[in-house]
Amino acid sequence: MIVKTKTYSNAKEALDDYKYDSCDDIIERIKNCNFKNQRENADIINEIVLWKINRQTFVKNELISDIKNLSGNVRSYNDISSYENEIKDIYNKLIGSKGVGAAMASTILKMFMPEALPIIDQRAYREIYGKDMPSKVDGNAYFEYVKKVIAQFEKERGIHFPDMDKVLYQRDKASGQQVKY
Repeated sequence: MIVKTKTYSNAKEALDDYKYDSCDDIIERIKNCNFKNQRENADIINEIVLWKINRQTFVKNELISDIKNLSGNVRSYNDISSYENEIKDIYNKLIGSKGVGAAMASTILKMFMPEALPIIDQRAYREIYGKDMPSKVDGNAYFEYVKKVIAQFEKERGIHFPDMDKVLYQRDKASGQQVKY
């Protein structure tokens, strides 16, 4: 059943209600691209896909620089306690960025610091805590999660720390539990 909530008297009125990001930057980028670099080609396609599904992100360059600088100091999970406040602060800034939630923020941090920080997502969280992940996970909650993943890792044998979040994810998936969005 379709429930109509508004009727537009003209096209301008409908366009005024359109609240999605402009695609002008993407179109301009396409116009200026020579399409000889495979990585740039893939990046353009990914940007188009993210625009279409309204999942574009925006992270300030300064924040990316801060993450890169932190990654020079946080090389393994043994280093995190010395940088707890910085990790929490950067994580909170990430989740405050356009289009970035807990799973994406932790993924960004993991990519910069794979030996130190795990991804938090619904499946891994449920495997650690035995309950569904809350809709909002701040820096304090993320850091507590990280410590619990490290404790779980230290009980495991024969895996590399960067694989721990994959183990948690796969265990939850194998349990047959569903992901809730």
